[in-house]
Amino acid sequence: MPRPSWEQSNNPDFHGYLKFLDFQSELKDLHATFERAKKVHVSVYEIGGKKRLGGSLWMSNMANGFHLEIVDWYLVGMALGRGAAGLPIPPRYKSYSDFFHHEVNLKAFELGFITQKPGLSHMTFRELSQ
Repeated sequence: MPRPSWEQSNNPDFHGYLKFLDFQSELKDLHATFERAKKVHVSVYEIGGKKRLGGSLWMSNMANGFHLEIVDWYLVGMALGRGAAGLPIPPRYKSYSDFFHHEVNLKAFELGFITQKPGLSHMTFRELSQ
């Protein structure tokens, strides 16, 4: 599973976009947008088309990094046409959600949004909901 790509933004309000390329063969684009205001939102687009979610989902900034609420993660899975349970599971991760959150938080750390570098034991939404 490829690591997401980083695309700098020309918009002065944004640092850029972390693009997850795993769904491009299905003509879907999943990305996390990093705002200069230290906020992160998630969007799903049809490649060359409109947003699939109808809007963006904001990630909560918690003590251990940015997280999508479990309901929002299911919306992402549905927008990708798979449902959250049908997403691929990358090696070394418990779920695609774990991979996604880890990569988002690595970029958030790199940009100075959070102060603790995430490890592979980074909490998943399942652990947060217990």
